[in-house]
Amino acid sequence: MKEIKASVNSTIATKITAMAKKKKMSRNVFVSKHLEKIATQELFGDEKNRFEETIMINMKVLDTFTKTNEELLQHVVSVEKILSHLMLQAIEKEADE
Repeated sequence: MKEIKASVNSTIATKITAMAKKKKMSRNVFVSKHLEKIATQELFGDEKNRFEETIMINMKVLDTFTKTNEELLQHVVSVEKILSHLMLQAIEKEADE
């Protein structure tokens, strides 16, 4: 662990000492835990932001794929209609012969 030294006015030092006593820990341990909590929350916030950005990018990609698939489906349905019509014509022609 690295040591960090900080200077605070006496009112803040007294308040930190009192809060540490309530938690039954030394002032250094109390301050250390709070600094770790602050740093961890910031790291978590950064990761959360990156995760949200990744989700937004993925949603845009999925939206594009969905639109493309819908267009392809429309083309497939059109081709099926044409093939169905051609098959009916071939069956009718065969029946006439």
